[in-house]
Amino acid sequence: MKVFIVSDTHFAHRNMIKYTHRPEGFDELIVDNWNKLVDNEDLVIHLGDVCLAGSRLWDHFVGRLKGRKILVRGNHDSKSYKRYMEIGFDFVCDSFSWTIYGKRVLFTHIPVIPLTEGYDVNVHGHVHTRKDYKESEQNRLFSLEDMGYRPVLLKTFLERNIK
Repeated sequence: MKVFIVSDTHFAHRNMIKYTHRPEGFDELIVDNWNKLVDNEDLVIHLGDVCLAGSRLWDHFVGRLKGRKILVRGNHDSKSYKRYMEIGFDFVCDSFSWTIYGKRVLFTHIPVIPLTEGYDVNVHGHVHTRKDYKESEQNRLFSLEDMGYRPVLLKTFLERNIK
């Protein structure tokens, strides 16, 4: 089993083209990239903001994504835990921690600054681009725009250099 992370897919959110300069058809680009990398036995941790909150397209996008999926709810994820599980998530939470690859990792949508004592790193989304955010060894931003609109292996993400 491989462990991937992704964040801020914002399926069906047309304003993402305007505000983050995503390409036309970014929804299908994300689905295609996801399914090329992820196998059904893999785990994907989604760090929130899956789909435009009012959209009826949740099932259309999430149901097509391979792998077992954990959702760490973001500020646009206002549905019940039960509803997220009905559409294809295996676990739903507002944050969680996991000791993996020798690090105590706190997974959230919005960055936790300063990082809560007892954790080595906070992996989060929300900000959308590292151009607008100063990453540190303790606060690691997953930016879908900066990662080629695809999930990334968690191990690779944690080992990358911070600039």
